[in-house]
Amino acid sequence: MYPVLVLAAVVTLVVLFAYETEADGKRYPLPENAEPAAPPPPGPPGPEPADIAVLFNPALIEVDYATDQAHSMLIEGEATDNAMQNTGALAEHLAQMTADHCIDNLAISTPAELTLKIWSYCHVPVDPEAVETLTDFAVSHGAGTVRFSHYPGPGQQRASMVWETDDPEEFRKITEDWKDIELPAAIAGISFVVYATGEAGDTSAFGDISHVDGLNIITPWSQTGAED
Repeated sequence: MYPVLVLAAVVTLVVLFAYETEADGKRYPLPENAEPAAPPPPGPPGPEPADIAVLFNPALIEVDYATDQAHSMLIEGEATDNAMQNTGALAEHLAQMTADHCIDNLAISTPAELTLKIWSYCHVPVDPEAVETLTDFAVSHGAGTVRFSHYPGPGQQRASMVWETDDPEEFRKITEDWKDIELPAAIAGISFVVYATGEAGDTSAFGDISHVDGLNIITPWSQTGAED
């Protein structure tokens, strides 16, 4: 008796699993040799150089395959208003770009007349916190350029901000506000580059600036080839 019941149960299960339920609640036999459902298509690929058009209105994208770094590239463009309304998103995008590609030189002009310049080792991402912090400060204080570059080591980045002013009072206000900025950990050093009038190497007109940690004031007359 029991073998008959077991056999009946097995047959029932086989019949049940040979059908599938459609949306109308009815059961329909599966076609012979039915294949399992295809996996979902892969997600979108990682960002490519041309994708920066979303944020940047690129004026020049040049990929140089002749260098040691097969994907080194020079990018110049202008950030959109949307990008500058959320510098955090802009910073994350730049971090992803520098992580995914070998960036020789990335120069982006913003609607606020600020230029971001990045020199990066191959696949070494610029720190997004540093980009966001310094970009916000530079925009709010009228800097013309923010530059990021890398030392050959993890977490070793340098940054500089450039102002063109011959007004010591204006620059003194900038350095006073800088006291309240916590330098991002990824920044190993920062330079304030100011184009100012005065004798070679003389920064006395700027008053006491010792409160600015890691500050370098460079005048065009005190150092040949000051950063641009």
